Amino acid sequence: MRYVVAICACLCALIIVTNSAYNATSTRQALQQQAAILQEQLIATQIQLTQSKRNERKVRAELSLEQASQQQNKVQINQLTAELISLRKELLVYQTIMAPELVNSGLSLLNWQLSGLGEQRYQFTFLLYQATQVKEINQGRLSLTLFGTLNQQNTQLDLLALSEFEDSPTNFKFHYFQLFEGEFKLPDGFVAEQIALEAVKPTLKWQKFEQLTQTIPWQPIN
Repeated sequence: MRYVVAICACLCALIIVTNSAYNATSTRQALQQQAAILQEQLIATQIQLTQSKRNERKVRAELSLEQASQQQNKVQINQLTAELISLRKELLVYQTIMAPELVNSGLSLLNWQLSGLGEQRYQFTFLLYQATQVKEINQGRLSLTLFGTLNQQNTQLDLLALSEFEDSPTNFKFHYFQLFEGEFKLPDGFVAEQIALEAVKPTLKWQKFEQLTQTIPWQPIN
């Protein structure tokens, strides 16, 4: 009897040890799985952090370059503006002395350029400026009308309406000059002939009525 009891006790102890070992193994496997998951999450987080830092440096660099470029462009624009004003004054002096009949005392068109971009798309740039010095701001309305034919019919197109402008292009407001530039696409089959430019300064408290009209032949630079 004692022998049987001893055997039973040994079996119970063996079962307990076996269960403990099984539980320990299961626990170890669970911990290993959890550790593997955490390791993957850690790696993924580290990758995201590294990428975020790279993006931050990239954004800072782009902002720095953009600010530097904007500042450089601003300086260049100011320099060119001063140079243009100086040249305009110098030219006016020579014209007044040598050929006073050539002196234009009002609005004038300068540096008109029309470039072909392909697929019926074009770009224009020009300066509208005051030939003589004025103390007040020049303010008025501008129009660009393209004359041509479409389907063998005479057709007029409003280039400013077709152009891609951020601000309203039909109004101008400047002291010395104003740059106008825009892109437009002509309808398929349209045959362009000439452009009519008109700038009008209405009568206001600080300015007299003035009108500039000029016909420009259709001669795009490709």
